[in-house]
Amino acid sequence: RRKEELEAQMKDLRVENELRHEECANLTRNHQAEEEDLRKVHQDVAEAEKEEERLEKRVRQKMDEKRKLEEKLEQELAKNERYVQENQQRELQLRARRDDIQQHHNE
Repeated sequence: RRKEELEAQMKDLRVENELRHEECANLTRNHQAEEEDLRKVHQDVAEAEKEEERLEKRVRQKMDEKRKLEEKLEQELAKNERYVQENQQRELQLRARRDDIQQHHNE
């Protein structure tokens, strides 16, 4: 009788041990999967930071390029304004000469 109770108890303990072992294996698998997910997240964050750095550098380059182009545009506008003024001055001088010639011709 005692032997049967002990054998039954041993059987129950084996079943419980197997269940706990399976539970432990599941927890280990879940933990490993979560570790892998965490590693991927860290990798994605690192890649995103690297991409952000690259884009920020590109933005700085484009801003610098824009500033230089704006400076060049200002210089070109100033030069064109100067040419317009010079041409207007020449036009006035040319008209004055033509008027003088016409006036002398009429006299």
